[in-house]
Amino acid sequence: MTFNPSVQNILAIQFLIDSIESKAKRNRIISVIAQCELILKNKRSSSPHAQRYIAGVIYLNRMNAPWRMLPKCFGHWKTVYSWWSRNGSYIVDQFEQFLSRSNVAYLDSSYVNCTPAANRNMDFWTIGQTAGGTTTKLSCIINHKSQLLDLCLTAGSDGDNTIALYQHNIAKLADSGINTLVADAAYYGLPLQEVCAQYGIRIITPTRGYSRLFPLKENDVTFGAFYPIYRTRGLIENFFNIVKRYPRIALRRDGSRMLSSYIKLIAQIG
Repeated sequence: MTFNPSVQNILAIQFLIDSIESKAKRNRIISVIAQCELILKNKRSSSPHAQRYIAGVIYLNRMNAPWRMLPKCFGHWKTVYSWWSRNGSYIVDQFEQFLSRSNVAYLDSSYVNCTPAANRNMDFWTIGQTAGGTTTKLSCIINHKSQLLDLCLTAGSDGDNTIALYQHNIAKLADSGINTLVADAAYYGLPLQEVCAQYGIRIITPTRGYSRLFPLKENDVTFGAFYPIYRTRGLIENFFNIVKRYPRIALRRDGSRMLSSYIKLIAQIG
């Protein structure tokens, strides 16, 4: 018996949400799938099965299952994989239109381990040797609602300040209305402060030892004056905790493009 695409989509989404206990997370997943469908309306190559394909990718990340183990209700795994490879990056890059606007952003990075199987199909420039083994560093900027604004994948051995200076799009942050960037002491450094100052962004970051801040102007402002804002930096730590609950991200086994699409999709769900 063959169902029409709308019925297949409903059955696939129902199968996904039945595996989730939290009612709030169920609602977020349904909302994200609806957002993806809205984004794909502007894309000519949209498929009538798009909703169940997206549900399949979410299910795969939640269960940490190999692609071959994807349940049949989401479609054949090769079809879902090839569809997401073509459309996944486009979809997650369009999530910006649904972001809540704020003038404060949070910057930090975290490591993910690379599995031996993944080393065969990954970009070598995103793999580095650290004390914890072979790792990739996720450098993220989020807003006050833990929504992802910018993401960079680099080798685990790369320095935080260098990544922020050369990889993140500071001009894009300024265009979105960000005027304050909160980061930890690893991002303390004059070059980054100067680049951000060009775009009117103040960085709140402590120094090692005597804590102070490099403000937009040359006057000395003690770090303590901005400490209430700095205390909210726990938002980005919680963001990494949520994202790395998904073993497919925490134990990297995909290429940079696929991993980035997974992170951006999961960031919308929480």
